[in-house]
Amino acid sequence: MIHPSLFLRRAIQADAVFSGVSALLLTFAGGALAPWLNLPEALLRETGLFLIAYAALVGWLGTRQSMPKPLVVIVIAGNGSNPVSLCRAMDCFAALAMTAPAGARLKPKRGFPYPACP
Repeated sequence: MIHPSLFLRRAIQADAVFSGVSALLLTFAGGALAPWLNLPEALLRETGLFLIAYAALVGWLGTRQSMPKPLVVIVIAGNGSNPVSLCRAMDCFAALAMTAPAGARLKPKRGFPYPACP
């Protein structure tokens, strides 16, 4: 068991909220999203149903004063292995590299350290 910082607890709670919103959208609007995303409706609905369970688990985890370490590791690894997240991170680094003056030393600023990604 670990005793999470306020930042970790809030990050996990935010993950639960956004996963829940995605779950509801995919589950109940899968038919409308399928042609727009060019994906099968069944895939979107089943993904939404999975995300409902995931959001409930992560929401429960975010309310605990002490969290089981294996569950925290699974949530963090699951978010980090998301291809969309990895692509967004690479885009941010590429945008940062392209907008920085040649030879400039990039130092993280207070707050979000990558100014290319708001």
